[in-house]
Amino acid sequence: METPKCIHCSSEYTYELSDTSFGCSECGNEFTLEEIEAAGKFIVLDSLGNELETGDDLVIVQKGKMNILLIQKFRALEQLL
Repeated sequence: METPKCIHCSSEYTYELSDTSFGCSECGNEFTLEEIEAAGKFIVLDSLGNELETGDDLVIVQKGKMNILLIQKFRALEQLL
């Protein structure tokens, strides 16, 4: 079986530690199959660390010129990407 590339340094020189975990001989990183799958997923978190899903409502508050607060409301997550 071919081992996956390292999720930390993208090295091809990885080895199998067990059925579900791998190690990198270049950077020493150890990773699992779950971490490989999660590395390819784009995740957006809010200020409290909650994962945002498509369709969630969110408000972005930003300080503009001359300390004026700019408030933007988004209906769907796709508008940010």
